[in-house]
Amino acid sequence: MTGRPRSAEADEAIVGATLGLLCEEGFDRLSMDAVAQRAGVGKATIYRRWPSKEALVIDAVARRTDPFAGEVPGETARDRLLAVLEAMVATARSEVGRLLPCMVGATVTNPPLARHYRERILEPRRARIAEILRDGVEAGELRPGVDVATAVDQVVGPLLYRIVFGDDVPDGHCAVLVDSLLAGLAP
Repeated sequence: MTGRPRSAEADEAIVGATLGLLCEEGFDRLSMDAVAQRAGVGKATIYRRWPSKEALVIDAVARRTDPFAGEVPGETARDRLLAVLEAMVATARSEVGRLLPCMVGATVTNPPLARHYRERILEPRRARIAEILRDGVEAGELRPGVDVATAVDQVVGPLLYRIVFGDDVPDGHCAVLVDSLLAGLAP
């Protein structure tokens, strides 16, 4: 006997409650009791899906901050990189995106949260950008032998700095970052 299937409505209520409480209270003050109460579910329902507060929070943030379910749109490495960076800015400007700076801060003192943040948010997004760069090398848009990990840092780092420290990201800034990177990686 396999038991009752999970409810998508309960999942959505839990994720919504988690994000709402994060916005209101921050990570440290968020409790599973408060999430359960707001979502209208029992704590056992939450713990069947997520083994810890850290896992729940990161899953909720990851679900709402990644607009790409599949392929990143665009014909060239430039188009695709620009789409990813512009999506990062749009996410940062959203209610959930405004949580990212405090989430980064919370990872400093919470190793399990840091691990989940790396695994569910940072690494998949870095891998996506690395894939775009490797595709650009393969298509001849970028020179062979590109240090992909460093190139990812070079294009994402300045944008994340602005996002985390609350600096404005002016219109066109993503294109400047992408074009600067690609000029240095041209064949």
